[in-house]
Amino acid sequence: MSITPNSTKAKHLPSQIQPVDYLATLWQYLTKSLCDEVFEMTRDKERQRKWSLFALLQVWMGLLHCRAHSQTQAVEACGKGNPFFPDVEATSESFFQRIQSLRPAFFHNIFLRFTQAIAPISPKNFAASLCLSEEDFPEILVLDGLKLHKVGRLLKIARTITGAILPGSLEAVYDLRRGVLRNLIFDPDGLRGEKHLLLEALRSLPKGSLVVYDRYACYAVYWKAMKAASLFLLARASSTVQLEEVSEVLSIKQGRNRLRETIVEMGKGNDKRVLRLITWETPRGSLRLLTNVMDLKKLPAHQAIMLYVQRWSVERCFLSMKDTLNLNHLFNASPAAVGGQVFATAILYNALRLAQSQIAKKWEWSQSGSRRRNCFPA
Repeated sequence: MSITPNSTKAKHLPSQIQPVDYLATLWQYLTKSLCDEVFEMTRDKERQRKWSLFALLQVWMGLLHCRAHSQTQAVEACGKGNPFFPDVEATSESFFQRIQSLRPAFFHNIFLRFTQAIAPISPKNFAASLCLSEEDFPEILVLDGLKLHKVGRLLKIARTITGAILPGSLEAVYDLRRGVLRNLIFDPDGLRGEKHLLLEALRSLPKGSLVVYDRYACYAVYWKAMKAASLFLLARASSTVQLEEVSEVLSIKQGRNRLRETIVEMGKGNDKRVLRLITWETPRGSLRLLTNVMDLKKLPAHQAIMLYVQRWSVERCFLSMKDTLNLNHLFNASPAAVGGQVFATAILYNALRLAQSQIAKKWEWSQSGSRRRNCFPA
């Protein structure tokens, strides 16, 4: 059975805007020399052999682009002149042995190097409505976790297992300005708590970054970790967290809506933290946000509310990876292979998002004058 690439056409683009060749960008930065360099940096006792790191990435990209229903089918297409697969002549047994034994750290490091390489050419136009200075917050990052889809019974390794198989957990670091994944933490233990992955992700964040997170980050251990890492945090206040009000900063009522901001204390003793509590009440519900940005000019209340709403960008990222890039369909049940597929999907996602941002930038340039920014008045 032959494997042919999916035919896709750019839709709804202005006639003067040509589609961006994201595959050309992908292979411009995802080179063999880069893979060889990362392999030598990461290896312990592993050797390249026929199925090199670069060849394995070519197989993953081919699987994500073509109508291949299995890895065996993809391996059969290798060495036969198919531009989506590497020119490697080897048995499927050697491929499976390699993909199931090579540590996910290799693919993670490739993902990080690729993301660093495209950062200088990635326009910061995905959060244009936010009027937050880069001098105050060099990076605005959204963090969120995900449990991967359960392994299906079609995999031979899973047919005799009666319980559900969780193939791993993810913690994503999403760059809100560039619209790409900045980092992705993969743990093959699908039952591991999100707390451990979050604290691991924090170690990779640049100092001074503004981190946006859900209500699960509203506990003293996270605020302590943020201070130790010199990071700012904006998170939804959980109803179970005890806060003691110190003073009121402002209270504005307009019609049936009310905006209130107070200084509060959380925790006791050495874990005590002084934070800002922003409360936005409307007839449809209320939103309570906590932040350790104490300067009201750096992060005004209305900007904090707008920023938290954009936290859903990381949810759309997960949706794109699972549905559009087919991460819900796992080709292999081994932790190493799942990690390879996860990071290959993340690399392809970033390449596609870079293409989107470049098209958006060209469209903005083609207009007379710059696009208006929908900012709240000061």
